[in-house]
Amino acid sequence: RRQTTTALFGTAADDGAPVSGPSAASFTRLVSRGASFVSRITKDKVTFTVTDGVLELNVNGVFSKQVSILRIRSASAEVFDQDGWSAAVPHHQFARLEEKLRGLAYCAAVPFLGILGPAQDAGSLRTSGVLLEMTA
Repeated sequence: RRQTTTALFGTAADDGAPVSGPSAASFTRLVSRGASFVSRITKDKVTFTVTDGVLELNVNGVFSKQVSILRIRSASAEVFDQDGWSAAVPHHQFARLEEKLRGLAYCAAVPFLGILGPAQDAGSLRTSGVLLEMTA
């Protein structure tokens, strides 16, 4: 076990290496700027990224569109954009992907909506109740 000593300018290990203070190594937390999955129905690779503060949708490595509203339906593990485009997320990945998408939406100041109600077609989004969760 490493022994440390706290002094006026930080904490040092028994070997003299700084642990905290102005001479200690600084660390940066890296935050992922993207989230990917393979649609369980179409088998397309779907990727959401934040580029220059804009949330973008790429399908099979090709830019598709800018996303201005992101909606999810937990009951069916689906993701929708502002135009009703949808992708079916593998159920075992949905909880982790939802967390990532929420973070990406926040970074891009995009509204993140949780859709309530049974899974149906994209047209039902107009009449389903929604839980609005503003991330910006």
